Amino acid sequence: MHARRTKKKEKIALILAGGGMTTSYIVGSLLALKKKYKMTPDIIIAGSGSAGTASFFVSEQFNTGIKKVWLKEILNPKFISGKGFFKKIDIDFLIDEIFRKKTKLNTEKIHASSTTLVIPMVDAKSGKLKYFTNHDKVDWFEVLRAAKAIPIFYNKDVKIGTRTYHDSHLSASPETHTKLARKIGATKIISIHCSDIALRLETDLIESVWFWMKKDRAFRKNYYKINQIQESIGDDTFLIFPSRKPFANLLDTKYDDIVDTIELGYNDIITNKPLERFIKN
Repeated sequence: MHARRTKKKEKIALILAGGGMTTSYIVGSLLALKKKYKMTPDIIIAGSGSAGTASFFVSEQFNTGIKKVWLKEILNPKFISGKGFFKKIDIDFLIDEIFRKKTKLNTEKIHASSTTLVIPMVDAKSGKLKYFTNHDKVDWFEVLRAAKAIPIFYNKDVKIGTRTYHDSHLSASPETHTKLARKIGATKIISIHCSDIALRLETDLIESVWFWMKKDRAFRKNYYKINQIQESIGDDTFLIFPSRKPFANLLDTKYDDIVDTIELGYNDIITNKPLERFIKN
């Protein structure tokens, strides 16, 4: 008697890039995925600037929360101030005033969601990659604070439990997390990037300056090991890049740039026929 083969349950994972204000591209992409495909992913891995956006998506506050965050509150000069390389970003204002009070992010819904929301960051002492999920017993606002703690521009580490953490270029990069998505059961992975090579070079430069300031050999060795976990793209993975250079840059404070980049992300998903075939196959 032959054993019956059971079809493996399909699990869709979204991996969302970080990149400061360029992640307004992710906002448009998620709006389009929700509208066109009624998508409720099984897994979302959201780095850095996308962590808050993904949280509003999972808490089912996406339309109201995102409009208030991205088109009003996030452009407050208390959040991003200064000019050029001397800009400062106040992550505490974003978390404590915007997420907690003005938009009232529902963390109870996030913790109760059937979607596994994964937020990557780097251990500030060891340089190792760390993942927190919405099913961990942890203060979600502190997870978001740590995921967005950009070196130099925010330049503080965030304590969760007994360890401290911060954001990084590698934890914000989608390709870093393909292996984890597969490990936790993803059968289809949609990896959404929000920047071109110019921004990658900019973040590399910022990270080089930060490393020079840090001067910690053990940290650097562990941090660079993150590169070694990156996996090649397979048939289970679909990559999305902006169809043109987004107007929004890393620490942009211009309303029109943000709106344009949201619209770019939306249109790139809506008109993407290969993506449609990938999802419906």
